[in-house]
Amino acid sequence: MTNRTPASRAGRSSLPFEVHVDSVPDLVDRAQRLPQPRELVLTTVQPHRRNLRDRLRDADRPQSSFEFTRLVDVARQVAGTANVETESLDRIDRLRTLRSILETARDDEADWYTDLAVSMGTDLPEQPETFEALRAEVETVTGFHPDRLDALRSEGNRVPAPADRDSRARIGAVVAAQRALAERVADAPSSDTVVRNATRVLAAHGDDTWSEAYGTVERLTVAGAASMSATLADFLRVLGDETDVDVHLHLRAATGPAIRERLSGLCAVAEPGIEVIGS
Repeated sequence: MTNRTPASRAGRSSLPFEVHVDSVPDLVDRAQRLPQPRELVLTTVQPHRRNLRDRLRDADRPQSSFEFTRLVDVARQVAGTANVETESLDRIDRLRTLRSILETARDDEADWYTDLAVSMGTDLPEQPETFEALRAEVETVTGFHPDRLDALRSEGNRVPAPADRDSRARIGAVVAAQRALAERVADAPSSDTVVRNATRVLAAHGDDTWSEAYGTVERLTVAGAASMSATLADFLRVLGDETDVDVHLHLRAATGPAIRERLSGLCAVAEPGIEVIGS
């Protein structure tokens, strides 16, 4: 393992991965004919993955040195080395479970449900899609990390009433529902939960875990990212800090500059990957 700043240190002034804006990963120059891949190329959409492969094909370059994959699939491989949960609910099952959680909270007159109903209405069990959108937004921004949740609550407290009350109610409801999801189902509540599981495994075991999961891989490239979740930022930070993997993040032109500006702040939390639920 390289001698890098520990991932548990907060207040970072630099990132343990390279950030590129408005640039396509130059896979052509790195292409080799190898028995096993040396680079993982992560894409969020199939067309982008296809475009990268087409570039290699048009240049008549081999693809065997690359493995094109998704973040959640890498996380499953990493988490699996520690026998940590690697399967997650799909959207349909999550919506069905959230509806049941909302019905139970309504019938039990749970405080968090009563508070949320003031701002979102009393028919919440009939609109699980709306609640799931709220849950996903909080997950994207915070990764359910306690420090980020505290910052989100503080931000909500600064807005005028009654918006401050609505903000507290929504955050509290999402945390309560996420906890209920984790308690009710055997699988992880979301694919991001699997990524956070993998992040904690990497933080604990570093190169030993990576070698077991991807023994020949020396580089990880995130291609064409148009957004940045707290969960992805934590994973890249820990991977860059705790392993010898060369990590590169390629951002799109439209959103890349803004993402790059806030990356240091997004990564400035202690113990990346921990959650108020399930950790």
